[in-house]
Amino acid sequence: MIYRSLLLISIIIVSSCKDEVIIPKPKAFLSLKYPKPSYNKIDNELPFSFDLNNLVKIENIVEKKDNFDVKLNYDLINASIYLNYIKIENNFDELISQNNFNLNNHAKVAIKASKQDFSDENRKVYGTLYELIGPVASPSQFYVSDSIDNFLAGTLFFKIKPNYDSLLPAIYYAKNDIIRLIETIKWDN
Repeated sequence: MIYRSLLLISIIIVSSCKDEVIIPKPKAFLSLKYPKPSYNKIDNELPFSFDLNNLVKIENIVEKKDNFDVKLNYDLINASIYLNYIKIENNFDELISQNNFNLNNHAKVAIKASKQDFSDENRKVYGTLYELIGPVASPSQFYVSDSIDNFLAGTLFFKIKPNYDSLLPAIYYAKNDIIRLIETIKWDN
């Protein structure tokens, strides 16, 4: 009985030893496909109008005197863009300073930061889009103004833990919408 058991164990051990070649799995990348955006002009009680992706919903608008807070909700990418419109009252430098302060708080944890300037003399639109690369809460921030009466700041936030590599397709999708907003904004005054 012992010999049979040893023979059986030996056969199992010998037959289980094969020359298998272990091939490492290739690196995989998340492939997210988003629908091509379609835009409509948003022209409501706000003191400005702009083109907005049809997949984005205006979740709420809060008016405070001549200032407005607007939340644009992206269900598709689990993100929101928060817009803050402020009527300039001889405080343009202060508004830029506050915007830079908010940006620097996020930039502290960024690996890299880049900026893209916008200028359109005909529409009196001047602004800057900042892109922060790394584990930041807000990978895209921008402001746009006419430098005299109107100032609009925007911040993109994701409703999930920031993992820049995984979020990159969604960041680019929202960034294109932000650029479209900046390029189409028109002040009502």
